[in-house]
Amino acid sequence: MNVSKNYLFLVCLFVISLPLSGCNQENQKLQAENAALRSKLQTLESELAKQPRELDRKAAEEILNKYLSAPSKKDIKFTEEGFQLAKVDGVISENPSREALRAMASPWIFSKKGIVIFGSLLNKDDIEFQGKYSTFKSNLAENVVSIEEITDGPYPGTKVVQFITNYVFPPDVKQEIVKYVYLGKMTKALFRRYDDGWRVEE
Repeated sequence: MNVSKNYLFLVCLFVISLPLSGCNQENQKLQAENAALRSKLQTLESELAKQPRELDRKAAEEILNKYLSAPSKKDIKFTEEGFQLAKVDGVISENPSREALRAMASPWIFSKKGIVIFGSLLNKDDIEFQGKYSTFKSNLAENVVSIEEITDGPYPGTKVVQFITNYVFPPDVKQEIVKYVYLGKMTKALFRRYDDGWRVEE
C-alpha cells in the first residue's frame, strides 16, 4: 500500500514537473535572447560613443562635398548686371520666333557667341525667367566654399547647415562666364545623425 502511494506520489511529481520543465526551458531561451540583445546594445553604444555627437564645420564640409560631387540639375542665374552686359556683348539676342509663337517663347536666347562661351552648359539656347532672375538649367556638381552656420534642426538628432558653394563648370566653358552669371549659391541642408555618423537628409 505504501509502495502504491509512493508510486502515485512520484507520478504526480513527474506530471507536475513537466510544465515547470517547459517553463524553465522557455525562460532559459528568453534569458539567452536577452543576453544576446544586451550584447548587441553594448556594441552599438560603444560604436555610437566613437561617433562625434556634435556636427562641426570640417565634418559638415566633407559630407557636403561628397554629397554634391554627383552632378544634378541646377538653375544657373544671370546677375542683374550680367544679364544687361550679356545683351550689350551680344552673348544673348532677341528670340526671332517669339512673336510668331505669340509670346509663349522666351524673349531672349543665346547667340552663337553665347553658345561658344557657355559651351556644354547649354542643353538648349532659350533663357527662362523665374521672378527677377533670368536662368537656364544645367547638370553640374558643386564644391563647398564655406560653412556659414550650423544650428539645431527641427527634429531631435538633426542639424541645419547653411553654406556657400561654387559650381564645377565643364572644361569647355570660357572664363568670360564670370561676368554674366552667379558662380554658385548660398543654400541650406538638413543633416541627421545615424549610428554610423551624420548624413545629408535634404
